[in-house]
Amino acid sequence: MLSDELGCLSLNTGEVLRNHLRDNGVNLRDEISTGDVFVERFGKSHVGDVIADAAVATNAYILDGVRLISILPALTARGRIPSVIYLTVPEEIRRDRFISRTHAEGVTELITAQKLMSDKDRWAGDLDAFRDLSRWQFENAGAMIRLQSFAKAVAFDIKRVPITSVT
Repeated sequence: MLSDELGCLSLNTGEVLRNHLRDNGVNLRDEISTGDVFVERFGKSHVGDVIADAAVATNAYILDGVRLISILPALTARGRIPSVIYLTVPEEIRRDRFISRTHAEGVTELITAQKLMSDKDRWAGDLDAFRDLSRWQFENAGAMIRLQSFAKAVAFDIKRVPITSVT
């Protein structure tokens, strides 16, 4: 993992949101619905605050799975200036990964899995904004060797600048 290579903590943003939901008495029917349920319950802008607070509290410097642009001003307000690494995934691999995740959660009908994937695409505007703001872009087709090598060689202090990865 990138966090192991760099010797710093990472934060799974989906897990942070699930924990926040549970702490507030919300039971999820599945992990796939985390973002949608969170936004319905607390609003889109609150996502950034919850993730940024968790990043500061745990001293995490790699935020994995960020989907909403609201994380950037939330981090900045807490004294962290993020460096965005935008990870692209070929559509076929993205689809296969999503279908695999939905099957792991008990969704066995392909049409249902595809609908869930297209529902997630409504956040594409935020992902486009991340891409436009990113300092670096890498393809995440399975091997992250190039990103790991790059991150080790990059000339910024990882303990000072959090990396927000977007997939």
